[in-house]
Order: sequence, then structure tokens, then C-alpha cells
Amino acid sequence: MVCLERAAEEIITQWTASRQKDRETVLTQMNKAIDCCNEAVQIWEGFLKSPGSGADKFSVLPAVGAARAKQLHEISLKAFDVLEQACRLTTAGRFLALDESLIETAYRLPKPGETAPDYARAAIVTMQQRIAKIRELMARIKNAKPVAAKAAPKQAAPKQAAPRKAVKKSPGKTAKQAAKPKAAVKKKAAKKSVKKAKRR
Repeated sequence: MVCLERAAEEIITQWTASRQKDRETVLTQMNKAIDCCNEAVQIWEGFLKSPGSGADKFSVLPAVGAARAKQLHEISLKAFDVLEQACRLTTAGRFLALDESLIETAYRLPKPGETAPDYARAAIVTMQQRIAKIRELMARIKNAKPVAAKAAPKQAAPKQAAPRKAVKKSPGKTAKQAAKPKAAVKKKAAKKSVKKAKRR
């Protein structure tokens, strides 16, 4: 029942109105779980009407009989599948493997001094308690108001980059302008050499 209790708690405290369909699915499966328990109770009650005498301190199987034991086992498997269908819609599904079976089968080791009829009566009481607990969880789920959906956080508008100021570049010297001073220097040097030649 631990898994089912966790699932119910999650539904009540976390589920929003958008999961109404899943909520109805869980409730349907919980109803099926109650049906499984009631079916098993009827088998144990049938046994009490005509209990066998073959029980021993190790097992009630001889008294219960192979047919009833098989029926209880099959109901137990069905109940496990129902629980899985209910719990897998919540995060509680991961605890299912560690959970106890809803159905009291004939495979439990009897307690010291426990007879087969005692065993059967204890099984009936246990499953009736589980039925009551499942009904309580169902009522809580039905009466719980869906949790309000959280508003999506507003995204800040992206900041626009400030326009860059155009930087005026000083015009660089052209190849011709750069070549003029060199040409002038060469001309001056040539004139000086001519003057020196004339003096000689």
C-alpha cells in the first residue's frame, strides 16, 4: 500500500487540472484493486465455511487446497498489475517493486500456533483494512482541488546594443605621396653632385 499512498499524495498535492484524465485513470484502477481484494475475501470466506484439516506449522496449503491457493495467486498477480497501472502515472511507481501485495495468499508462513482458520480470518481482516484505506485515498483524491498551474516566468526583452559612433580615420598617404619626398631627396642629391663637379 505504500506505493498507492505515495501516488495519492502526489496527485493531491501536485497535480493540476490538466491531468484530470490521468486522475480518472488512477481512480479507475483503485476501484479495480478493491474488486481484487473483495474477490480474495470471498475465497477465504468460502474456505472458512468448510475448512480442511490438513494444515501444519509450515503451511496452510494442505488445508486451503491447491485450487483455492491458485485462485488467490492469480488474483494477487492481477492486483499487482492494477497497482502498476495506477502508480506508473506518478513518481511513486518506482517504489512498486518494494511494496507488499494487496492480496493475502496461502503462501505465507503461519505464525506459531496459528491454525488454517486463524490464518484465513487474519487474511480477511487485513484485506478489509486495505479496502477501507483505498476508499479513503479515493475520497481524498476526489475531494482535492487541482493545484493551480504555475505561471511561466517572463523572459526579459533582449537588450539592444547602442549604435557605435563612426570613427573618422585620418587619410593615409598614397603611394605617390609617399614616393614624392624620396624623389625630391634624390633630385637635391643630384644637384649637389653636379655643383661639385663644376667647381672641380
